[in-house]
Amino acid sequence: MSPRVSAATASDRAANVAARAASDEPDLFERLALVSPEIDAGMRLDPTAGQTVVRTAQRTSLGMLPYALFSMRPLLRRLALERADGAASEDALDHQYASAHQFGGQYALLALMTGELDLPIQNELPLVQPPLLLLAGERDTRRPRNVMEDLAILNPYAELEIIPAAGASVFEDQPLRFLAAFKAWVER
Repeated sequence: MSPRVSAATASDRAANVAARAASDEPDLFERLALVSPEIDAGMRLDPTAGQTVVRTAQRTSLGMLPYALFSMRPLLRRLALERADGAASEDALDHQYASAHQFGGQYALLALMTGELDLPIQNELPLVQPPLLLLAGERDTRRPRNVMEDLAILNPYAELEIIPAAGASVFEDQPLRFLAAFKAWVER
């Protein structure tokens, strides 16, 4: 028998994967907190233009070139600035750069870029049985309050917390508010 996780937390596309794991194996989770899940992942039937370009580049023997371009510090910094204030700190950027350059790190980014990690959370969320917490930032333009409310309605166990003054990187933008909301939920 596998051990049961008392409270799992996952963010962005990992939140979608965690929702899938919890729906497939509900006995493994007592509680699940999903931070800024990727709402649009897996909703398109056809690949995006960017996904098509990356897949074509892989097939035409460009090999590591797309990965090398997308894991450069200037692009990582730009992407972090688009997400939120805290995500663009030099420490966070150093961590992202080091993670991207670990042995085998290219496979995760390429899977992300080709859409292979796109799991539609709308399909999984209604099946999640444990108490469920959805968290999002008030300033997160990709996950506005009304969309998060629509997502929370899909599961009778779901609670929704919108963290004030936070963007997509809730736990980096407002770590104390994030921890307070998470702690209060765990203690309920």
